Amino acid sequence: MRTFPSLTTCLLLGLASVGCARAPEPERRPPVILFSIDTLRADRLGCYGCPLPTSPNLDRFAGEAVVFREALAAAPNTAPSHMSIFTSLSPIIHGVRNFGEGGRRLPASLPTLPAFLRREGYLTVGIHGGGNLGGELGFGEGFDHYAPEFFRWPEGEGVLEAGLDELAAVEERIRAQVRHSRDEGRPIFLFLHHYLCHDPYLSGPAEYRLRFLTDPVKGLPVKPEDIRPGGGFQGMRDRFFGPADPDNPEHTRHYLALYDGGVFYSDYVFGRVRRVLEEEGIFADSLFVVVADHGEELRDHGGILHWKLFRETIRVPLIIKFPDNRYAGEEVDTPVSTLDIFPTVAAWLGLGQNLPPHQGHSLLPLVTGDEAYVGDPVSFSGPGNSLRLSRGGATYINQEIDGVGERLFLAGDREERRNLARERKATARLRALARDILAENQALAQRLTGGEAEQKPEADEERRRQLRALGYLN
Repeated sequence: MRTFPSLTTCLLLGLASVGCARAPEPERRPPVILFSIDTLRADRLGCYGCPLPTSPNLDRFAGEAVVFREALAAAPNTAPSHMSIFTSLSPIIHGVRNFGEGGRRLPASLPTLPAFLRREGYLTVGIHGGGNLGGELGFGEGFDHYAPEFFRWPEGEGVLEAGLDELAAVEERIRAQVRHSRDEGRPIFLFLHHYLCHDPYLSGPAEYRLRFLTDPVKGLPVKPEDIRPGGGFQGMRDRFFGPADPDNPEHTRHYLALYDGGVFYSDYVFGRVRRVLEEEGIFADSLFVVVADHGEELRDHGGILHWKLFRETIRVPLIIKFPDNRYAGEEVDTPVSTLDIFPTVAAWLGLGQNLPPHQGHSLLPLVTGDEAYVGDPVSFSGPGNSLRLSRGGATYINQEIDGVGERLFLAGDREERRNLARERKATARLRALARDILAENQALAQRLTGGEAEQKPEADEERRRQLRALGYLN
């Protein structure tokens, strides 16, 4: 098996095929929809094995699509992961991080998926939840319209207010943009994103968010009023998680039930969006991708939230519906990366040979069986450029967590409980490979953006209020 660095070099030199057909004329190209559900764990969806009825609409969609069962995010947090989806480049190369964590604005030399599609004749529309998807980081590049209009985070204090009135307004925004694309005579690229699964897990109407909380633990939060007022988002987060006893399984059950309620409401919202697209006549013909930027730790390794490179924060749902339900019902077990989304879209549209420098691979060979898929997913985290990789039946993580700097798990240890880094000879080999991958990515970053002046993102006051609401700024 060839290593990740040599594949990266090959792709950036333009020597690797992405498996593309002849490109149709712009007016004959299908709508492309990319729906990102922030902080959604794959294993909390029925189509990924959750025993609870958390996702009837997404499960139905999965039956009409291809389900990639082992999709891995490029990073365990919002901005770097989404920018890797948009560029098919690692966080080390594009350099974008969450506000308050250093990083830079996306260099102008790195084209994005919406910029690529606009160049090919698409009307490009982004309707998102704000926060770390702000235009100041470069996410608006290539969009004809890009605005935080999908259940945007509140200014100041408060959990995300995501009621049915707000949902109706989101539907009308989507409907208006679809009709605008029709009036323009241009196919639409529609990027949708929201934070309904993000902590604190109290967003949406009670009938949805409390659906699985059948036996609440006394003293733990169950409604937004329980974590107000005062102290900004961090105060709310402290009141939300603060009463929990991490060693009490009943407390963990309580928070998981609230999280599942957020998944259930996210699924309901997905169903409502689908109905709008069906009514506007573009759903059946669309290339429709559902993905998450990262998952969430729910005491799996003793902690909460999303910053570690363990499986619960890196494995995400990836479901792709092809036009007219082509390949419906197929499942792919091969590990893939969210960096593969951009090349897959381009390949399906017959535009694979026009791609800018990229590291992902088209997923079409895994669906059609026409070619070999050569991807080896790697995930990155933090300014220290820690990474996670899997080779030869072992997963290696060099991120320092709880004072441990290296971990190695065998393939059968799916919950990643037994660290064998000190016991296995493979650790030294994977440690060296990790160093090579980091060095290769740093060299590629210099090659692609080295002559470009670095721009630090500057958040305006409105964005600062949103980021304080999300807990990323004090």
